[in-house]
Amino acid sequence: MPQLTRRFVDDAAGGAGLRHLTLVALGYLALAVAGQAARMATAWLAGRLAWDGTNRLRERLAGHALGLDLSFHGRHTPGELIERVDGDVAAVADFVVAFLLDVVASVLLLSGVVVVVLAVDWRIGAVLLAYCLLVGYGMARAQRLAVPSAARSRAAGATLFGTLEERLAGAEDLRAIGAGEHTVRRFHQVSAALFRAEHRDARIGTMLLAGTSVAFAAGTAIMLSLAAWIMETGALTAGRPLRPSPGTHRPPRPSPGTATRCACSKRAG
Repeated sequence: MPQLTRRFVDDAAGGAGLRHLTLVALGYLALAVAGQAARMATAWLAGRLAWDGTNRLRERLAGHALGLDLSFHGRHTPGELIERVDGDVAAVADFVVAFLLDVVASVLLLSGVVVVVLAVDWRIGAVLLAYCLLVGYGMARAQRLAVPSAARSRAAGATLFGTLEERLAGAEDLRAIGAGEHTVRRFHQVSAALFRAEHRDARIGTMLLAGTSVAFAAGTAIMLSLAAWIMETGALTAGRPLRPSPGTHRPPRPSPGTATRCACSKRAG
């Protein structure tokens, strides 16, 4: 697709006919549709593999929990165990789908872009490679801050479900001893703890997304500025600066899924 973009711009600048430009544009659209179809097929396959694998994981985890001694079950309520067995495994399933669809695909796409850029101009390629390594290091460091907040959020959610299960199971006894107000107050306390944990987790996730968006926009600006500077020397044609980066023809945003799936990777962590 970047090759077709470059060819369209260069041919249009060279005075090519409307028929030729239309064929190039149709070829671009056909490749775009094929890419979306391939992504849908990959999403279906990844989701099926993730759910098949995590269903077996649920069975093994439930069996392991049921086989633990009574002291463990005394410390953890059934509602908490249900949330852990089902909710945590669901987070793992989301992460598996995200990893297959976004992380692996983005790494392959980025590797291809770097190779193409190096082939076009080694100076731009070297800058792009160094910038990608720098941003990747920054994202890895940022994830260390995000994982603990996601773990606290999951723990708070499990506590809430455990509290609900206990109170619902003993609703008749609580009503008989007049503990309704205490139960409601306790529910508000647990809900508030979950809200604070979720709020902190969402704030950190938003900061990660915003940082990745800024990094993507800055990288696009740097690449286009370098390409424009080199084009002034005559080493590049007008279409070649559009060839290396497939993101230059759409608004700046993070590489697909690398940031938008941060929440899945944090919760799975």
